[in-house]
Amino acid sequence: LKIMDSADVVVAGGGVAGLGAAIASARAGVKTILIENNGFLGGVATSNMMQALCNGSGIHGIMEELIALMAEKGGAPKWSFEARKAGSENGYINEAVSFDVETFKEAALEMCVKSGVVMYLYTKACLPIMQGDTIVGVVVESKNGRSAIMGKRVIDCTGDGDLAFRAGVPFIVGR
Repeated sequence: LKIMDSADVVVAGGGVAGLGAAIASARAGVKTILIENNGFLGGVATSNMMQALCNGSGIHGIMEELIALMAEKGGAPKWSFEARKAGSENGYINEAVSFDVETFKEAALEMCVKSGVVMYLYTKACLPIMQGDTIVGVVVESKNGRSAIMGKRVIDCTGDGDLAFRAGVPFIVGR
Protein backbone atom coordinates (compact mmCIF):
# COMPACT_ATOMS: atom_id res chain seq x y z
CA LEU A 1 0.00 0.00 0.00
CA LYS A 2 1.00 3.58 -0.60
CA ILE A 3 1.76 5.36 2.68
CA MET A 4 -0.40 8.48 2.65
CA ASP A 5 0.98 9.99 5.86
CA SER A 6 2.59 9.19 9.19
CA ALA A 7 2.57 10.70 12.67
CA ASP A 8 3.64 10.18 16.23
CA VAL A 9 0.00 9.50 17.18
CA VAL A 10 -2.82 8.31 14.93
CA VAL A 11 -6.35 8.46 16.32
CA ALA A 12 -9.04 6.50 14.51
CA GLY A 13 -12.48 8.00 15.13
CA GLY A 14 -13.45 11.64 15.58
CA GLY A 15 -16.16 11.21 18.18
CA VAL A 16 -16.01 12.60 21.70
CA ALA A 17 -13.23 10.19 22.80
CA GLY A 18 -11.24 10.68 19.60
CA LEU A 19 -11.48 14.45 19.88
CA GLY A 20 -10.12 14.39 23.41
CA ALA A 21 -7.29 12.02 22.47
CA ALA A 22 -6.28 13.92 19.32
CA ILE A 23 -6.43 17.40 20.84
CA ALA A 24 -4.52 16.33 23.96
CA SER A 25 -1.88 14.60 21.84
CA ALA A 26 -1.40 17.57 19.51
CA ARG A 27 -1.20 19.95 22.46
CA ALA A 28 1.60 17.77 23.86
CA GLY A 29 3.61 18.82 20.82
CA VAL A 30 3.62 15.66 18.73
CA LYS A 31 2.31 15.26 15.19
CA THR A 32 -1.19 13.87 15.51
CA ILE A 33 -3.47 12.53 12.80
CA LEU A 34 -7.22 12.10 13.30
CA ILE A 35 -9.05 9.76 10.90
CA GLU A 36 -12.83 10.26 10.66
CA ASN A 37 -15.28 8.43 8.42
CA ASN A 38 -17.75 11.34 8.30
CA GLY A 39 -17.17 14.76 6.80
CA PHE A 40 -17.49 16.28 10.29
CA LEU A 41 -16.43 15.55 13.86
CA GLY A 42 -18.45 14.45 16.86
CA GLY A 43 -19.31 10.81 16.20
CA VAL A 44 -22.65 9.73 17.64
CA ALA A 45 -23.02 13.12 19.36
CA THR A 46 -23.42 14.79 15.97
CA SER A 47 -24.15 12.09 13.38
CA ASN A 48 -27.00 10.59 15.44
CA MET A 49 -27.97 13.93 16.97
CA MET A 50 -27.44 12.65 20.52
CA GLN A 51 -27.37 16.30 21.63
CA ALA A 52 -26.21 15.70 25.21
CA LEU A 53 -22.84 15.21 26.86
CA CYS A 54 -23.08 13.24 30.08
CA ASN A 55 -20.52 12.32 32.71
CA GLY A 56 -20.83 10.79 36.14
CA SER A 57 -18.15 12.79 37.94
CA GLY A 58 -18.19 16.19 36.31
CA ILE A 59 -17.17 17.31 32.87
CA HIS A 60 -13.61 18.63 32.86
CA GLY A 61 -10.66 19.23 30.57
CA ILE A 62 -11.09 19.26 26.81
CA MET A 63 -14.83 18.54 26.94
CA GLU A 64 -15.28 21.44 29.35
CA GLU A 65 -13.41 23.63 26.85
CA LEU A 66 -15.62 22.35 24.04
CA ILE A 67 -18.77 23.19 26.00
CA ALA A 68 -17.41 26.65 26.83
CA LEU A 69 -16.65 27.29 23.15
CA MET A 70 -20.13 26.09 22.15
CA ALA A 71 -21.64 28.36 24.82
CA GLU A 72 -19.61 31.28 23.46
CA LYS A 73 -21.09 30.55 20.03
CA GLY A 74 -24.62 30.32 21.46
CA GLY A 75 -24.93 26.55 21.00
CA ALA A 76 -24.80 25.27 24.59
CA PRO A 77 -25.43 26.50 28.12
CA LYS A 78 -22.48 27.64 30.19
CA TRP A 79 -21.16 24.70 32.20
CA SER A 80 -19.95 24.84 35.76
CA PHE A 81 -19.78 21.66 37.81
CA GLU A 82 -19.23 23.68 40.97
CA ALA A 83 -22.27 25.89 40.30
CA ARG A 84 -24.46 22.86 39.60
CA LYS A 85 -23.17 21.10 42.72
CA ALA A 86 -23.86 24.18 44.89
CA GLY A 87 -27.37 24.46 43.48
CA SER A 88 -28.20 20.75 43.69
CA GLU A 89 -31.15 19.37 45.59
CA ASN A 90 -30.54 16.33 47.79
CA GLY A 91 -27.08 15.91 46.25
CA TYR A 92 -28.40 15.17 42.75
CA ILE A 93 -26.48 16.95 39.99
CA ASN A 94 -27.76 16.95 36.44
CA GLU A 95 -24.56 16.56 34.48
CA ALA A 96 -26.11 16.29 31.02
CA VAL A 97 -25.23 19.25 28.84
CA SER A 98 -27.41 19.66 25.76
CA PHE A 99 -26.01 21.39 22.69
CA ASP A 100 -26.70 22.38 19.11
CA VAL A 101 -25.26 19.73 16.78
CA GLU A 102 -23.95 22.16 14.17
CA THR A 103 -22.27 24.28 16.85
CA PHE A 104 -20.58 21.14 18.20
CA LYS A 105 -19.21 20.33 14.74
CA GLU A 106 -17.90 23.88 14.30
CA ALA A 107 -16.35 24.09 17.78
CA ALA A 108 -14.72 20.64 17.52
CA LEU A 109 -13.21 21.47 14.13
CA GLU A 110 -11.95 24.82 15.45
CA MET A 111 -10.32 23.17 18.49
CA CYS A 112 -8.61 20.53 16.33
CA VAL A 113 -7.28 23.11 13.87
CA LYS A 114 -6.07 25.38 16.67
CA SER A 115 -4.32 22.43 18.36
CA GLY A 116 -2.58 21.39 15.14
CA VAL A 117 -4.37 18.08 14.59
CA VAL A 118 -4.01 16.82 11.00
CA MET A 119 -7.46 15.60 9.98
CA TYR A 120 -8.49 13.13 7.33
CA LEU A 121 -12.26 13.43 7.02
CA TYR A 122 -14.32 11.20 4.72
CA THR A 123 -11.69 8.56 5.47
CA LYS A 124 -12.53 5.13 6.86
CA ALA A 125 -10.13 3.31 9.17
CA CYS A 126 -10.40 -0.20 7.76
CA LEU A 127 -7.69 -2.45 9.17
CA PRO A 128 -4.80 -2.27 11.60
CA ILE A 129 -1.28 -2.66 10.23
CA MET A 130 0.52 -4.98 12.60
CA GLN A 131 4.15 -5.47 13.53
CA GLY A 132 4.10 -8.48 15.80
CA ASP A 133 1.38 -7.73 18.35
CA THR A 134 1.64 -3.93 17.97
CA ILE A 135 -0.54 -1.75 15.77
CA VAL A 136 1.86 0.47 13.78
CA GLY A 137 -0.57 1.92 11.25
CA VAL A 138 -4.02 1.89 9.76
CA VAL A 139 -5.25 0.87 6.33
CA VAL A 140 -7.64 3.63 5.27
CA GLU A 141 -10.05 4.16 2.40
CA SER A 142 -11.21 7.45 0.97
CA LYS A 143 -12.17 8.82 -2.42
CA ASN A 144 -8.45 8.59 -3.22
CA GLY A 145 -8.62 4.81 -2.79
CA ARG A 146 -6.90 2.56 -0.29
CA SER A 147 -3.67 3.62 1.42
CA ALA A 148 -1.92 3.52 4.79
CA ILE A 149 -1.37 5.97 7.61
CA MET A 150 1.49 4.95 9.88
CA GLY A 151 1.89 5.89 13.53
CA LYS A 152 4.25 5.35 16.44
CA ARG A 153 1.06 5.06 18.53
CA VAL A 154 -2.41 4.20 17.27
CA ILE A 155 -5.47 4.95 19.39
CA ASP A 156 -8.72 3.17 18.52
CA CYS A 157 -11.64 5.53 19.17
CA THR A 158 -13.89 3.96 16.55
CA GLY A 159 -16.71 3.49 19.05
CA ASP A 160 -16.88 -0.27 18.57
CA GLY A 161 -13.15 -0.92 18.85
CA ASP A 162 -12.99 -2.00 15.22
CA LEU A 163 -9.20 -1.76 14.91
CA ALA A 164 -8.56 -3.40 18.28
CA PHE A 165 -10.92 -6.26 17.35
CA ARG A 166 -9.21 -6.78 14.00
CA ALA A 167 -5.83 -6.70 15.74
CA GLY A 168 -6.93 -9.62 17.92
CA VAL A 169 -7.31 -7.75 21.19
CA PRO A 170 -9.45 -9.77 23.65
CA PHE A 171 -12.95 -8.38 24.28
CA ILE A 172 -16.29 -9.14 25.88
CA VAL A 173 -19.73 -8.38 24.49
CA GLY A 174 -22.29 -6.47 26.52
CA ARG A 175 -22.13 -4.17 29.47
